[in-house]
Order: sequence, then structure tokens, then C-alpha cells
Amino acid sequence: MRKKDILIIDDEYTNVLLFEQIFKKDNNVYTFSDPQDAIEKLKNIKNIDIFFVDYRMPNLNGIKFIKECKKMFPKSKYVLLTALDLDDIKKLDDVEFDDNNYIRKPWEAKKINSYINER
Repeated sequence: MRKKDILIIDDEYTNVLLFEQIFKKDNNVYTFSDPQDAIEKLKNIKNIDIFFVDYRMPNLNGIKFIKECKKMFPKSKYVLLTALDLDDIKKLDDVEFDDNNYIRKPWEAKKINSYINER
């Protein structure tokens, strides 16, 4: 089975490191803590199967980051990671997310794995 290309972006660097340590054995993991830097570097990456995106980040929130990434990777899957309730996010942003692409923090490796393996 082919390794999945997955991306995690979270401005809390410990979350990024933890994610990488857990999932790098079976996947190609790209990690970022700055959304602007990620968008720039993604221009040189050919494929991302699934994005795991923190909602609250400086300079560019997760929804806006996803909208930018969808221009480059329209067929990828996007999962929002946040401590906020989905209803609260919907009040703040025009979002198309539901329980199928939203994970509440703190996340569990088992839940992340289910998203990775469903594609």
C-alpha cells in the first residue's frame, strides 16, 4: 500500500512535533507552523492526500488557509482541528465543514488514523 502524503499545520509547535512522531512511520508527513510559509512551500509539492489544519493561527486562520490550498489541491481531503465547537466556527466564518471533516482538540491518534485510512 502506498504511503499517504499528509500535512499538518498548527501554530503550536508541540502539536506539529507530536503529529509527526506518531504518523511519519506509515506516511509522508509535511509539517508547518506558519500558514504563509506553508502556502509558499506547497507550490513545490506535487501531492497532498489529506490536510489537517488548525483553525486559530496568526496571520491566516485555518478556513482561509484551506481556501488557498484548495486552489492548488482541489481533490485533497481537508480536516479542521480546533478546540472550538463547529457551530462557533460557523458563526465566525463561511464554512462547509461538518462532523466528517472536523476534529475537536485535543485530538486522538486513533481518530486521525481513521481519517487517513478512509481514503
